[in-house]
Amino acid sequence: MDWLEASLEEYKAVWQEKMASMNTQQSTLQIASAIVGAIFVAGLNFWDKPVVPEFILLFLVPVVSYLFLVIWMVNCKEW
Repeated sequence: MDWLEASLEEYKAVWQEKMASMNTQQSTLQIASAIVGAIFVAGLNFWDKPVVPEFILLFLVPVVSYLFLVIWMVNCKEW
């Protein structure tokens, strides 16, 4: 195996790893947006309660969004 074939095999391996990382990143965004949307809707459903919607909309939604963004950025850093 000469250097050109070895280089092409290495390129193919790196490309497959990059594609797998991008698929993981896309899945993370889809799951995160579904979960944040569900939490947001739950906060709106408890609108008539005294403290629950404030907790959900002012604390829970931003914290969960931040955690998913950190996970997404870690996946983004891999490639």
